[in-house]
Amino acid sequence: MKASTSNSGANASDFSSPDTGYRASQNTCTFFQQLSVSSKDENPIYSNSLKNGVQYKLTSTGKYRYWWPAQPTAEADAECAETTEKSKLDPDFKSGWNKENPEDLFDLRVNGQDIDWGGCSSTNTYTYTMIGNGNPVSFMVKDDYYPDNEGSLTVRIEECVTGDTVSAPTFNPAPGTYTSPVDVTLSSATSGARIHYTTDGSTPTDSSPIYSSAIHLTSTTTIKARAFKSGWTTSTIIAGRYTITGTVSTPTFSPDPGTYAPPVDVSLSSATDSAVIRYTTDGSTPTELSHGYSSPMRVETTVTIKARAYLSGWTPSEVATSTYTIDPTSVDPIIDGIPNQYILFQNYPNPFNPETQIRFGLPEPNFVELRIYNMRGNEIRILVKDKKAAGMNTVAWDGKDSRGNQVASGVYIYQIRTNEFVDSKKLILMR
Repeated sequence: MKASTSNSGANASDFSSPDTGYRASQNTCTFFQQLSVSSKDENPIYSNSLKNGVQYKLTSTGKYRYWWPAQPTAEADAECAETTEKSKLDPDFKSGWNKENPEDLFDLRVNGQDIDWGGCSSTNTYTYTMIGNGNPVSFMVKDDYYPDNEGSLTVRIEECVTGDTVSAPTFNPAPGTYTSPVDVTLSSATSGARIHYTTDGSTPTDSSPIYSSAIHLTSTTTIKARAFKSGWTTSTIIAGRYTITGTVSTPTFSPDPGTYAPPVDVSLSSATDSAVIRYTTDGSTPTELSHGYSSPMRVETTVTIKARAYLSGWTPSEVATSTYTIDPTSVDPIIDGIPNQYILFQNYPNPFNPETQIRFGLPEPNFVELRIYNMRGNEIRILVKDKKAAGMNTVAWDGKDSRGNQVASGVYIYQIRTNEFVDSKKLILMR
């Protein structure tokens, strides 16, 4: 590989090269490293690996003085005067500066292969340009095997972006005001570009989160994004503000309000994603400082629940009100101890150790399964799997699994299932 040495007097801003086909206006060069040596040295003065897709401009200037057994050329200049004087002391030693065939004074090696850079003089600057491909590159001063040489050499290495500017990211849907949560996708028209983004107002860098899937926004957010590609100029920063607002959906209750046998577990929910539900049970109107709903509420006495849903930047929902009337007589035995409906009671005692009682009622004969599960849904034990007569039934659980091993402390679920009825409740085992 022969390097061009025709760029006499090149400067740092000159980066066009007929060998690469890149226009100087498309490149952004930054100072990478500058090395200087002042004597013969066979060890590398620079060694590194070229980055893929990055263009490198290597510029050398030097001034050397050396002697060899040859006649001085007609082009020898004043720089040779000192060496010419020295040659007079040694008739067998001639001096000169052969500008027609400059001596190679240093090596450029890429991937272990020598590249002929040519020689250096006090008046010329030599430039070589290459495209990074990941191969190792090194520089060293050559041993020219002559009895005396001295001088100085400076090598300047510039790392330059070779591609065009990466296309700026685009947002879909467009920034604006939305009345429901929105999923924002980012893309760049530049193939192979990676997009980094922020949602905290900071400037995105190549260490910011990388976009990989839609960004789910439930509250007002500004997204800043920038596209990167190795060897290309980074895109401009694009910012998009998404104002997410509207009225939060009114909470709903499950089961519906009404009259129930004790106890009943009441669940609250809102159709607005990420909404926070606040509730009261004392008749007051819920505010943002009221109790926050997180799990079903156990109701064992008549109560009126008021609930309201909140979301930052949104108008709070309407207040939902439900009254649950607890009437123990609704499950009183009516004929010979037979209840008028299917029912599963809360275990007692609860929490328990080492044993608890589970009671259920059947208004008619039915096949019954009563099982214990852990919170991951794994079956722990089958307590009942048989046909039962109508009436009240009580089953004990001693806190052991189906193999007779004691289970750990924690929350468990017990579930009853018949052909017409399914219900479950939680119990707590404390060792």
